[in-house]
Amino acid sequence: MSTMTKFEPKFPSGNRMPAYYELRDYEIQRIIEEAEAIGIASRYLRFNNPNIGSTSYHPRLDIINIKGNIFPDLRSPHPRDMMSIKAVLAHEFYGHRPYRAQYLLEIEQGTSRDTWNDEFRASYMAALNAPGLDDAERRLLMLDAVERAREAHMAIRPNRIMRVMIYGY
Repeated sequence: MSTMTKFEPKFPSGNRMPAYYELRDYEIQRIIEEAEAIGIASRYLRFNNPNIGSTSYHPRLDIINIKGNIFPDLRSPHPRDMMSIKAVLAHEFYGHRPYRAQYLLEIEQGTSRDTWNDEFRASYMAALNAPGLDDAERRLLMLDAVERAREAHMAIRPNRIMRVMIYGY
């Protein structure tokens, strides 16, 4: 009798720093420096908002709310857990912010933007467009995009850019 292993998708382990962790002044300063290194001005950053559950882009205020989960977990095999501070900021700013008008319209209409393809697009576009990221950060963003589709049970066909960023050819 053969033993078959059930396919288990790699969901984030949730081992990034907890979102409820209150960022200290020196950590905030480091995050500001990382943001500026990729062209994000500090005026777009808000820290430790107790009314926000997780690091996220807020289209109405045109800011990134930053919580403790901005810090990576390098022990996890999941790309979302391993993404650097710069990669997370790029996902929010260069991935979500360009679609602000669309999000505002969706908010006005009462429809949700919280879909797998919106998160896929945010990581994909950040990998392509954010300045100041290294190849490893771009790769993790692209892998996150692929994982977003996989987690939603959606089949995607990687294009040439995706293959180059992920596999190097």
